[in-house]
Amino acid sequence: MKACLIIDDMNLSDHNYGGTNHIHDLAVSLQKKGIETTIFSFSNNEEKIKAAFTNALSNTTASFPIRFFKNSRSILKHVAYFKECDIIHSVSWSSIPALRVVSLKTKVPFLFHSLNSLKTPNAGSNHYKKIMLSLFSPDHVAFCDRNSQRSYQSEINKVSSSYLPNPVDTELFYPVQKRFSNTFLFASSLTKAKGFHDVISAFERVHAKYKTVQLLVAGKGSLLSLAKETEGVTYLGSISHANMPTVFNKADVLLNPSYFEGFSLTVLEALSAGLPVITTAVGGHRILEEEHSAMIIDSGDIDSLEAAMFDIIINKELRLKLKRNGRNFVMKNHSWSLILQRVSQLYEQIC
Repeated sequence: MKACLIIDDMNLSDHNYGGTNHIHDLAVSLQKKGIETTIFSFSNNEEKIKAAFTNALSNTTASFPIRFFKNSRSILKHVAYFKECDIIHSVSWSSIPALRVVSLKTKVPFLFHSLNSLKTPNAGSNHYKKIMLSLFSPDHVAFCDRNSQRSYQSEINKVSSSYLPNPVDTELFYPVQKRFSNTFLFASSLTKAKGFHDVISAFERVHAKYKTVQLLVAGKGSLLSLAKETEGVTYLGSISHANMPTVFNKADVLLNPSYFEGFSLTVLEALSAGLPVITTAVGGHRILEEEHSAMIIDSGDIDSLEAAMFDIIINKELRLKLKRNGRNFVMKNHSWSLILQRVSQLYEQIC
């Protein structure tokens, strides 16, 4: 079998590009399983991508061609490439119309895989996604959170759908023994949508009472000045996915008070690394509260975020419980071996 994976941009130097990390790891895993894989991307950094995948696949013998497109229109000019594939697996929203046309012309099944939530605070974005899935229906739609799948089934339901959880490399992200040092971490886009302004507000309150409390910040965005100007904050810049385990090892707790998510890969990786997590009840995160694997607050609730941070600082038993439950949750539901099996079964089902 040969799978064609489609993504808008490949940026392996920035951990915040979750789709890149997912497609990279999926491609490597599929190759090891004997499924030939081709990456189609709109990225223009060809040498960096080739180097990254060459290194990742150094222990395999399978070919790994990479195609590059300037825009969706150019996809239609390269129909011949897709005739070589057995399945088209895309995480690119903007490519849905062109890929639907290609799928009909080549009779190659088209799987669209949503790595983010169908519903966000941006009404325009929500409407755009509904149009894409309604007018240009793929053969199957996979969602990274159950809420999005339920929304699709109740509001659109044009084709079959499934729940395909975000996978985590549990061998790369694993717990290490360390002394608790009151160090919090924010690793996401430095924007209001990701709740970074709430993190700074809550941290300033906590830091005013506990001067030993520190905040590490990894990422970039419009609120970068807050990271550089707030006392007690250390700005780490943009961190590559490969270097995130080192960052997690420097921190004690992950803060992720986002206003929308599908199911945050950063949250899952932190849980796998044994970090207690404080996050919001968005996307698929509610299950973490049900499994006692994370502390869940409402988006925009700075008082609750502050209180959760204090609880983590003073309650050692709580920290140990979250660390244990978080790791177990990821191993049970999000390990690569489990997700790869589901992807393989999905390919067989669609083809």
